Amino acid sequence: MPPSPRRRRARLALVVPATAVLALLAPTVAAPASAAGADDAPDTAISGGPQDQITPGDPVTRTARPSLQLSASEPASFNCAVNARAVPCQAGLNVLTGLEPGPQVFVAQAVDQDGHFDTTPATLTFFVPLDLEPGGARTWKRVRSRASYDGDYVATATKGARLRLGKVVGVRELRLYAPIGPRLGKVAVRVGRNPWIKVRLRSATRERLHVFELRAPDATRLSGVVQIKALKVPRHGAVAVDAIVAR
Repeated sequence: MPPSPRRRRARLALVVPATAVLALLAPTVAAPASAAGADDAPDTAISGGPQDQITPGDPVTRTARPSLQLSASEPASFNCAVNARAVPCQAGLNVLTGLEPGPQVFVAQAVDQDGHFDTTPATLTFFVPLDLEPGGARTWKRVRSRASYDGDYVATATKGARLRLGKVVGVRELRLYAPIGPRLGKVAVRVGRNPWIKVRLRSATRERLHVFELRAPDATRLSGVVQIKALKVPRHGAVAVDAIVAR
């Protein structure tokens, strides 16, 4: 099956300040109804959404289809957008799909039955990792797994096999999503010409989606091409990686 258009476009994204995205979004979510009677306009609330123990105030999603709940102070419909792109939404549970890698700003605006709209829409910010793919590297293969980040991960049994993920500018934080288990080896991640960061995947317990924090959010900035290399492959084993965060 050929890859979806979203997969073909996937790349490491440059970080865009949330304030700049909010300024772009603001005029796109207003309903056509008049703002008169603003005191009667509904209030919009977002609950749920991505949770993150490492950076709770700036979470990274662990799934390619994050969910959230929408509600209002009175019966209402909703206008919603992700990074200034209108998306369908409704009261209650909403699942976001087709998200590009990088920072995301979700905006929701309630509109009551009389057409009064919330002039201060609710917002939710989070970050989407880059889902890794074999690309042109024939030594890496895609492995389907429902418990993985986007339903799959990539693996290789070839020591020294590399994935080149594109160039980033001024990133601080690095995270690697990968499975761990007793028959998995060791990989290394590098940005530009900086030192390789080694990651041991071998573990007595199995986990389809483990998050490795490679660099802290307050680390010095790095720029350059991001690479992943199979450093050590155990006998009758492999190395596997799933997704990466570079921001």
